[in-house]
Amino acid sequence: MKKLIFVFAIICIGLIACGDDPMIEEEKVVDNNLAGLDCPNVEMGPLIGNVIQLPYSFMKCGDNPYPKGFEDIGGNLTDLENVSGGFIEFSNCNPGVYEGTPVYIADYIGQFVASNKDTVFYEGTFTFDPTTQGEGIRISPSIITGGTGKWEEAEGCFKFYDFTQLNDGSIQASIVGKITPPGVK
Repeated sequence: MKKLIFVFAIICIGLIACGDDPMIEEEKVVDNNLAGLDCPNVEMGPLIGNVIQLPYSFMKCGDNPYPKGFEDIGGNLTDLENVSGGFIEFSNCNPGVYEGTPVYIADYIGQFVASNKDTVFYEGTFTFDPTTQGEGIRISPSIITGGTGKWEEAEGCFKFYDFTQLNDGSIQASIVGKITPPGVK
């Protein structure tokens, strides 16, 4: 009987040890969000966090006014830590087609500014379907094109996802991607 209880106890401990680990689940979520990112083939570290952005000017896209740019008013990103004072700015707005749907496409440039004023530069393409009231927004993965300070030769890519409109008119967006750690090149 003691052997049976011992074997049962070992099986229970094994089942508990093999149960869901919240950290593993979180890694799975991040990996799923990284799907479709084609980062440069260099050593990468994670770039994960969120930013809060406030629109600062508008442009006309077809019949719709749309923000020409957003200023980062807060946020936190791995290795950059607290970010604010950065921006994303759209350079054009052209009609196009995405999966058979008429859309507007705008190229963008942007930068994240860390609390020590080191900066990461990025660029990409923004696509939106004006008939979906904001639900048809697609942003291509952003490509990191360098920076200043310890990010001077940074490479990588990331994407914005999970947009939330806040009461003050700002937008909170989550970010997931990869960036070369400082000093790696």
